[in-house]
Amino acid sequence: MRVIRLVATSAWCAALCLAISQPGYAQGGASVRAAAAAPEQARTVVKTEISNYDNWVVSCEIFKPPRSKHCVARTQIVSRELNRPVLIISVMPDAQNGRPRLVIQSPTNLRIEPGVQVSVAGGASQKAAFQTCEQSGCMAVAPDDPAFIAAFQAAKEASVTIVGLDGRGIKFDFPLNGAQSAIAAVAAAK
Repeated sequence: MRVIRLVATSAWCAALCLAISQPGYAQGGASVRAAAAAPEQARTVVKTEISNYDNWVVSCEIFKPPRSKHCVARTQIVSRELNRPVLIISVMPDAQNGRPRLVIQSPTNLRIEPGVQVSVAGGASQKAAFQTCEQSGCMAVAPDDPAFIAAFQAAKEASVTIVGLDGRGIKFDFPLNGAQSAIAAVAAAK
């Protein structure tokens, strides 16, 4: 297994990430594109708030009617060798219960079945299954697991492992500076 040490910086996740946290997203591998196209009550964004928490950015949109706030925390993992983003880690509210949930955006040319393995210092680990892949990349969604989110928030460092087409695991280590505050901000949004 190759281990790549990366620098984490703040960035935006693609619109695909936002779609899974919206009402109407169907679980069980349904297309995010279909969820985004699902009819929904017309909502107007009246304000966008952006906050920085070390390596994380929290972006909140305030909608009307009815007045509601939707926030997503994101960090971008940039390869020093390639000088470009290789992963985007997002935490957003689950569409069904509102609890924070991990979403990982990755490049294509991966084995789909193994999914994405997310681990934090101290041993907590979670597999995120790929929900969709398009030309621009793939998106994996982690199960609803409050205990793992709590471990993720408390840890100082995490790693994400993906499996290439050649069957070798590629591990990306990254710091979690600011994750605790960023995830708390997402959870507090109503």
